[in-house]
Amino acid sequence: MPLDLGELRQVVREWEWICNFLRPSRPLGGKTPWEYLMENHRGVILFEPQVSHMYWTPTPA
Repeated sequence: MPLDLGELRQVVREWEWICNFLRPSRPLGGKTPWEYLMENHRGVILFEPQVSHMYWTPTPA
């Protein structure tokens, strides 16, 4: 059964969290993107980690 938009958003949010905060990345030396960002670019953190920029991106209909 296909997901409705609300269910799809939840699935995407969960996957985004896993990819950015839980899943290590080989190109980042085995660190998660969040760990890498905090260690190397801490001064550019302008948002709360649970808020996605994708929520504010308009998409064409």
